[in-house]
Amino acid sequence: MAASIVPADLSLNRTGTAHSMSQNDIQSAQAIIACAGGVARQVQARAVMAYASALPDPQALFAQIEPPARLILIHQMGELHRMPDTDRVEHLEVPRFQLTRMDQIKMATVMAFSQRILDGGDSFVALTGVAGHPVDTMVVMRVGAEHELFQTVGQPKIIEHVRRVVFQRVLTIALRS
Repeated sequence: MAASIVPADLSLNRTGTAHSMSQNDIQSAQAIIACAGGVARQVQARAVMAYASALPDPQALFAQIEPPARLILIHQMGELHRMPDTDRVEHLEVPRFQLTRMDQIKMATVMAFSQRILDGGDSFVALTGVAGHPVDTMVVMRVGAEHELFQTVGQPKIIEHVRRVVFQRVLTIALRS
């Protein structure tokens, strides 16, 4: 999908339509984004991941992240990508559902783990917010350390035999149930 530029005062909400962010929302999101790189360095995170639709300016977050950490931009299926793929930016598509903040992180982590973007033991910083609004939450996690979230990390690697598109389709069907 081709990159598309969205003005900093607009964001694509989780339904794919543009909406205006309040100045207060933007300032709060910018403060969290400004801290994300420092937190990632301190915990030696492999990645910082965030829903692209919750970022007033994805480039500002990318600028905060120092190698070897990467930026994982999460897009709900059908959303436009606002940054090109590079060796330090990965795009992760997740099914289109309204989820709580922690469920957004769980969904993205499961998808990233299934696609080998994250591995067991990796630390990451996740930025999220209420669906359709800017980032308002930062969480640091280690894949596998949050037992209630990642119970399958130590399981046999059945994902090697399941194509990514099949996994995404089954997950989408399960969420609709």
